[in-house]
Amino acid sequence: MQISIQFRSLVSFMMLASLFLTGASFGQAAVAEKEEKAETETVDENLPSADDILADNLKAVGGREKFEKLKTLIMKGEMEMPGMKADLTIHQTVDGSFLFHTDIPQIGEIKRCKKGDFAWETNPMQGPRILDGDELKSFEREADIASALHLDKYYKEKKCVGTEEINGEKCYKVVMVTVDGDKETNFYEAESKLMVRTVRKQKTAMGEIPVTANLSDYREKDGLLFPHLTTNAMMGMEQVMRVKEIMVNEEIDASLFEAPEEVVALKKKREERAKKKAAEADEASSDK
Repeated sequence: MQISIQFRSLVSFMMLASLFLTGASFGQAAVAEKEEKAETETVDENLPSADDILADNLKAVGGREKFEKLKTLIMKGEMEMPGMKADLTIHQTVDGSFLFHTDIPQIGEIKRCKKGDFAWETNPMQGPRILDGDELKSFEREADIASALHLDKYYKEKKCVGTEEINGEKCYKVVMVTVDGDKETNFYEAESKLMVRTVRKQKTAMGEIPVTANLSDYREKDGLLFPHLTTNAMMGMEQVMRVKEIMVNEEIDASLFEAPEEVVALKKKREERAKKKAAEADEASSDK
């Protein structure tokens, strides 16, 4: 989505944390898809192009020059669901390093991190995991601090398909397809140019989870606009994320992104298994 992937990350990691809270990781594999209905929907032959809408959005949230100067980002906030509140933090750097962290009362600590081409997760229900496949590809987009500047790297199709009224405001409905074939539907206010809703499927270890996120309460920080309120609807429940603090271009200690011992051990086991499998394949080939 155009307003930089850090906002997509808020949606993604709020959702992931909620899966642990609801016990979804213990068998919530199939979920009926449910998209929020807009108040009204119209089709207009004179719609602006998706590229023009996205370009206007980039200007509205700060512009190309501001994003080019964005080197680090730290977001601190609070996630709330019925009967539960938890603080969360996101650290992000221009080289693609990314760390999401939350400590949920009575459940425990959840971390999801990427450094270079290596990504991992630790949580009290599944233990340490190394991310790969579709999950890793999705995470790579989320970890790109300036993805708004090179959307063609991540999306092969972008099309404005109509207008809808959301909260009394006319919005352009833009369908975007990633290079891997995943679809996102984003809604941008015609007047403010800000994105106010996104509908997509989040890739997880359990499969794809449909999620609708509404973004609001945009505030300026160092020339960039950030939504400070995100409301997610998924699996028949609602969660709210409020941003409490944003720090732009503050120094971040690189050691923050280092994998813990249990993840390093898991990676080593994987590498040993892969090496053994390759050796067995070479031996079998030479015997023929």
